[in-house]
Amino acid sequence: MIAVLLVAAALAASRGGESAAGLPGDSPVAAAIRRMPKAHPRVFVTGRDDFAAVNARAKAVSEIGYMRKILLDEAEAWLEKPPKRGMAGMRMTGQREFAESASTLAAAYRLTGERRYAEKCRDYMLAVCDWPDWNPSHYLDVADMLLGLGWGYDWVYEILTDAERGQIRRAIVGKGFDTRSVNGLRGSSMYCVKGVSETGLSPVLEMATEPSRGLA
Repeated sequence: MIAVLLVAAALAASRGGESAAGLPGDSPVAAAIRRMPKAHPRVFVTGRDDFAAVNARAKAVSEIGYMRKILLDEAEAWLEKPPKRGMAGMRMTGQREFAESASTLAAAYRLTGERRYAEKCRDYMLAVCDWPDWNPSHYLDVADMLLGLGWGYDWVYEILTDAERGQIRRAIVGKGFDTRSVNGLRGSSMYCVKGVSETGLSPVLEMATEPSRGLA
């Protein structure tokens, strides 16, 4: 995804995060919660300053500036291409387009501050939350959905209402995590783990650090 490539190429600072207090045990989940910064954005970045650094690098390095332009051009195109669910044999269609559109629009918002990108990302996220399912029999499709939703949720978090955040969290749990199965994961487990761990966990870990939010 162009957003990951751009951020990775532009940022040299190491990541850090604040600790979440009161979480017992040394499990991987507890450790991830402790490392997770409290404020958004926190997926792939450690705060808003990272995007300012990307913009600064884009001005100084022509190759990064070119990548930034490509991303913004793609974001413009995604404004008019809402994801549509379909089926092609055992695979769902529309999931890759959603993940790409959500990440690109969210990145464009963070890099430019233009709310229209964030609003369209929000619209697409809420739309896919209303899909009947994310084809859990082929969990690769679910992983794509978790990637796009977790990423978009984090990077446009501030424009979402509490009700919209709750709707997205419920979909991530109900249509994502709760539908996992051994058969669905078999053969593509590493990609599925990537989709779940890199972004889908952000809203769920948020519920762990702020239990009062839950799925409401």
